[in-house]
Amino acid sequence: MNYKTYLQNTLLMGITWGVIGGVFLILFRGTTTNGPLQISPYPFLLLLATLTFAIYNKSNVKLNQLFKVGLSTFMIMTVFLYLYITIFVNPNSGISAFGHFWRLASIFGIGAVASIITAYFAKFFASK
Repeated sequence: MNYKTYLQNTLLMGITWGVIGGVFLILFRGTTTNGPLQISPYPFLLLLATLTFAIYNKSNVKLNQLFKVGLSTFMIMTVFLYLYITIFVNPNSGISAFGHFWRLASIFGIGAVASIITAYFAKFFASK
């Protein structure tokens, strides 16, 4: 696959930025104990992912594509961080399978809202 095909594929772009973001969040989590500061990379990485896709596909980018890139990036970053915390930081949390499910469902909702906002921003920026 050449780089042009890669840059036009929403899922591959989301996975790539999600993995980069997930690793970055884990590394950033180790540098501070301040909760809000730990999640501060989210908006930057989400914007970077959607803007990268929007700028490359400037002439024919669609809002739903930007949303997919943003949501897949957000969810993969979050799953990386969630698994790290669940496995290494707090392995004896006692959270049930249902407890994990509703947490991830809530995160999906937050990611959807954040992704639609960044998709509109990226679409506006790409049209200029």
